[in-house]
Amino acid sequence: MPKIIGVGAAKTGTTTLEKCFEIFGYDVIAEVDELWNPLVQYGPDYLPILLPYMGKHEGFSDHPWKDVWMVFDQLYDCKFILTHRKDALTCAISSWYNNWQTEPTEKYLRERLQEIIDWETQIVDHFRSRPNDFLTVCWETGDGWKELCEFLDKPIPDDPFPWAYKNPSYDHEAIYDKWKDTFRA
Repeated sequence: MPKIIGVGAAKTGTTTLEKCFEIFGYDVIAEVDELWNPLVQYGPDYLPILLPYMGKHEGFSDHPWKDVWMVFDQLYDCKFILTHRKDALTCAISSWYNNWQTEPTEKYLRERLQEIIDWETQIVDHFRSRPNDFLTVCWETGDGWKELCEFLDKPIPDDPFPWAYKNPSYDHEAIYDKWKDTFRA
């Protein structure tokens, strides 16, 4: 069975993807800060610490796993799922709010937008010639069980789709409307 790697940026539905993996019965490992922080600090020299986890589990989502997707691609038979938002501005606003719960700054949004665009472009370009190994999904636009099950060759579960972390506690649309002309989202 191939390993299934979620490669979406933060606040793109990676926790929802993790919940889907669990419903499918995969042995899942997701966000692990104590593994990600050293990876950021030490870079590739830290990979030997991650390798046992990579070999043991079947489903991976969030950091540090999304950050070592190229290593997975070299070492294992894998399928990759890019979760993304309806647009990069939506993702950037959600990332800001998740961390600071105030209105975002233009500087942050500009930098985060570029990071998101660069990240997604790199991954899409890498898998362009391998459509059987790569899927993009956007939960906001209606993707769900159908897309995942077709890609993973799984039957559609009886479970409802596991939306995670929908955050109604801030007025996303108002913030989005304030910035959309600035960034032409």
